[in-house]
Amino acid sequence: MFRILIALVIVFFSASSMAAGTHEAQGTIKSVKSDVKKVTISHGPVKTMGMGAMTMDFGFNDPAMFAEMKTGKNIKFKFEDKPGGFVITEFDLQ
Repeated sequence: MFRILIALVIVFFSASSMAAGTHEAQGTIKSVKSDVKKVTISHGPVKTMGMGAMTMDFGFNDPAMFAEMKTGKNIKFKFEDKPGGFVITEFDLQ
Protein backbone atom coordinates (compact mmCIF):
# COMPACT_ATOMS: atom_id res chain seq x y z
CA MET A 1 0.00 0.00 0.00
CA PHE A 2 2.80 2.42 0.90
CA ARG A 3 4.51 1.79 -2.47
CA ILE A 4 1.30 2.64 -4.30
CA LEU A 5 1.00 5.89 -2.35
CA ILE A 6 4.62 6.82 -3.16
CA ALA A 7 4.04 6.01 -6.85
CA LEU A 8 0.94 8.23 -6.93
CA VAL A 9 2.81 11.11 -5.31
CA ILE A 10 5.63 10.79 -7.87
CA VAL A 11 3.15 10.77 -10.77
CA PHE A 12 1.32 13.80 -9.37
CA PHE A 13 4.47 15.88 -8.94
CA SER A 14 5.82 14.82 -12.35
CA ALA A 15 2.60 15.97 -14.04
CA SER A 16 2.63 19.24 -12.08
CA SER A 17 6.21 20.03 -13.05
CA MET A 18 5.44 19.38 -16.73
CA ALA A 19 2.77 22.09 -16.65
CA ALA A 20 5.06 24.59 -14.89
CA GLY A 21 7.23 27.00 -16.83
CA THR A 22 6.81 28.70 -20.18
CA HIS A 23 4.64 27.25 -22.93
CA GLU A 24 4.27 28.11 -26.63
CA ALA A 25 1.20 28.29 -28.84
CA GLN A 26 -0.10 29.74 -32.09
CA GLY A 27 -3.57 31.01 -32.75
CA THR A 28 -5.89 33.83 -33.75
CA ILE A 29 -7.01 36.73 -31.56
CA LYS A 30 -10.80 36.45 -31.32
CA SER A 31 -11.49 39.43 -29.05
CA VAL A 32 -9.69 42.22 -27.24
CA LYS A 33 -11.07 43.07 -23.79
CA SER A 34 -9.87 46.60 -23.04
CA ASP A 35 -11.60 46.84 -19.66
CA VAL A 36 -9.63 43.92 -18.19
CA LYS A 37 -6.55 44.04 -20.48
CA LYS A 38 -7.05 40.49 -21.77
CA VAL A 39 -7.38 38.85 -25.16
CA THR A 40 -9.33 35.78 -26.18
CA ILE A 41 -7.23 33.52 -28.41
CA SER A 42 -8.30 30.44 -30.34
CA HIS A 43 -5.08 28.39 -30.26
CA GLY A 44 -3.73 25.04 -31.35
CA PRO A 45 -2.50 22.28 -29.02
CA VAL A 46 -0.04 23.08 -26.23
CA LYS A 47 2.03 19.89 -25.99
CA THR A 48 3.96 20.93 -22.87
CA MET A 49 0.66 21.11 -20.97
CA GLY A 50 -1.06 18.16 -22.62
CA MET A 51 -3.72 20.67 -23.75
CA GLY A 52 -5.67 20.34 -26.97
CA ALA A 53 -6.76 23.16 -29.25
CA MET A 54 -9.24 25.54 -27.59
CA THR A 55 -10.26 29.15 -27.09
CA MET A 56 -9.27 30.90 -23.87
CA ASP A 57 -8.39 34.24 -22.27
CA PHE A 58 -4.86 35.48 -21.66
CA GLY A 59 -3.53 38.41 -19.67
CA PHE A 60 -0.11 40.02 -20.08
CA ASN A 61 3.14 39.97 -18.14
CA ASP A 62 3.68 43.58 -19.26
CA PRO A 63 0.47 45.62 -19.68
CA ALA A 64 2.14 47.69 -22.44
CA MET A 65 1.95 44.57 -24.67
CA PHE A 66 -1.83 44.90 -24.76
CA ALA A 67 -1.70 47.99 -26.99
CA GLU A 68 -0.56 45.90 -29.99
CA MET A 69 -3.45 43.41 -29.85
CA LYS A 70 -5.94 43.46 -32.73
CA THR A 71 -8.92 41.17 -33.30
CA GLY A 72 -8.36 38.81 -36.24
CA LYS A 73 -4.55 38.88 -36.09
CA ASN A 74 -2.62 35.61 -35.99
CA ILE A 75 -0.29 35.34 -33.03
CA LYS A 76 2.58 33.11 -31.99
CA PHE A 77 3.15 33.47 -28.26
CA LYS A 78 4.78 32.22 -25.09
CA PHE A 79 2.82 32.15 -21.86
CA GLU A 80 2.96 31.08 -18.23
CA ASP A 81 0.32 29.76 -15.86
CA LYS A 82 0.29 32.33 -13.03
CA PRO A 83 -2.03 32.54 -10.03
CA GLY A 84 -4.94 34.48 -11.56
CA GLY A 85 -4.68 33.08 -15.06
CA PHE A 86 -2.55 32.50 -18.11
CA VAL A 87 -0.20 35.38 -18.92
CA ILE A 88 1.51 36.11 -22.25
CA THR A 89 5.23 36.80 -21.76
CA GLU A 90 6.32 37.13 -25.42
CA PHE A 91 4.50 37.29 -28.75
CA ASP A 92 4.84 37.84 -32.47
CA LEU A 93 1.86 39.06 -34.48
CA GLN A 94 1.76 37.48 -37.93
